[in-house]
Amino acid sequence: MSKLEKIFSAPSILLDKSIDASINFIKSRLIIISVETALHTAKEMNSVVESEIYLYIVHGLLHLMGYDDKTGKLADIMHGEEKRILSDFGFEVNFNT
Repeated sequence: MSKLEKIFSAPSILLDKSIDASINFIKSRLIIISVETALHTAKEMNSVVESEIYLYIVHGLLHLMGYDDKTGKLADIMHGEEKRILSDFGFEVNFNT
């Protein structure tokens, strides 16, 4: 099973049981990933494009769950969740720009 399949087959790992309503909301939404942006960013960050794409997926899912990254404090919270989720699946996350 790929890392991506593990992410989508294990919603209880990603989602707290207290927000079950968010699961149905997420199922009815679409996340669009720019592979070109992922390739460019991965090259700039000297990282693997696969990791960048998984980051975009998790980032989109967190937005659908109501997370926001418009201010420093909110971005810190969201990035913390991204890092936690992705590290659970063996990805290293680097937010240094």
